[in-house]
Amino acid sequence: AFSALLIQYKDYGEMIYRIGLDVHPPLYYMILRAWGDLFGVSLFSIRFFSFALGMLTAVATFLLAKEIFKNQKLALLSAFVFTLSSFQVQYHLEARMYTLGAFFLVLATFILLHSLKSHVPSTRFFFLLAGYAICAAAALYTHYFTVFVLFAHATFVLYWFRFRFKKILYVGIGFVGIAIFFLPWLPTFLRQLSQVQESYWIPAITKWSIPTTISKMVIGDGLDPNQAAFAIIFINIFVAVAFLLTLWRYRHKEKWMLLLIFLMPFIGSVLISLQTSIYLDRYFVFYLPFLLIALVAAAFAIPQKQIRFVVLSALVLGAAISYPIHWQTWDLANKPGMAGASSYILSSADPNDIVLANSSFVFFTFRYYNQKQVSHLLYAPEELPHFSGTALLNEEDIARSFQNAESRSDIIWTIDTTGFGNFQPAVPNSWNKLEEKEFPDAYEHRGSIIVRKYHIR
Repeated sequence: AFSALLIQYKDYGEMIYRIGLDVHPPLYYMILRAWGDLFGVSLFSIRFFSFALGMLTAVATFLLAKEIFKNQKLALLSAFVFTLSSFQVQYHLEARMYTLGAFFLVLATFILLHSLKSHVPSTRFFFLLAGYAICAAAALYTHYFTVFVLFAHATFVLYWFRFRFKKILYVGIGFVGIAIFFLPWLPTFLRQLSQVQESYWIPAITKWSIPTTISKMVIGDGLDPNQAAFAIIFINIFVAVAFLLTLWRYRHKEKWMLLLIFLMPFIGSVLISLQTSIYLDRYFVFYLPFLLIALVAAAFAIPQKQIRFVVLSALVLGAAISYPIHWQTWDLANKPGMAGASSYILSSADPNDIVLANSSFVFFTFRYYNQKQVSHLLYAPEELPHFSGTALLNEEDIARSFQNAESRSDIIWTIDTTGFGNFQPAVPNSWNKLEEKEFPDAYEHRGSIIVRKYHIR
């Protein structure tokens, strides 16, 4: 909803200004704006944009795997497993920047490997280096968490050329190019960084954060360490063995790129999180293609044909059934969430009614669904934290007291959530409740949406 609303500002400069007030860089919203202008901002349209990018990332995954291991079957299977992977399908269907960032990262890595194998310096080398700088800068303009791949790339370049400093300096031109491309956004980034350091919502990292993330990348679902510690440990051992097998069985120097790109985000995010927590499972979807290529390569490296067949079949079957299993457990028919709550309100609310959302995490969703243009306000008696969508809010969108809403109508609908962003204030005694209905959400962390209708006496 935030993405769809942000790109609907008629003034382009206003949109860029609002992006700067948030915590993310602008490229995804800029491209989505162009997409929306062509195809509209329906749910299907803005989700299809992410879906299309997911398919392009699968193609880029194929190209990268083939470039590293020179094996077309390995590359095809890597792309196929990525396409079915439940972890990426979840974000493949969201109107957010994750598939765009993954696409640019995989493409940048592919182009960098090509440039390193060309004659340095040469016209072809500089052409490829320029392409790499553009793709890497585009990834950085899509999401700041992609910065870790630049450290992995730089480390790999040092390994590739070892002590041939002149060639390293030539490749360094590409990294200078990335910095130059990012300079126009640097003041905004520093301002965003300052507000994140002051306050942010991401919980502190724990000893289980990395093992749980790795298991989620493999099977697509988060496991509770209190209930599935053995399963988490087993999956992490499986990944470690797969990387060791890939490094041991293949002679291709490019294999080290996969390991570096997999490790750097964990190392970097943990170090930064010692001061300000930035560690979040979904940010690692950017690095999923590199992990899956390594897993498929490890399976291909098993010398025993029967065991190799079993492991490869397990990878494909596991990827194929994981998302359908998750889809069934979500029970969407009985968990309509904000879509159901909004439909319920809009089916009977009069134009003169007021809808009062008690959390910004439901306010924007209702605004997106509000085709009847029913008046709606966000109840926020105190200042809102910057990460709650304040970039899209104006003072006239906010009711600082219940009296603000009462002065506009004698019928008020309230929307509460029991999940993330839960804030359910007690309404005045003069409000007579006429209706109440609950709409469970598919995701547990979103809880249920509770709609109440009041008549003001």
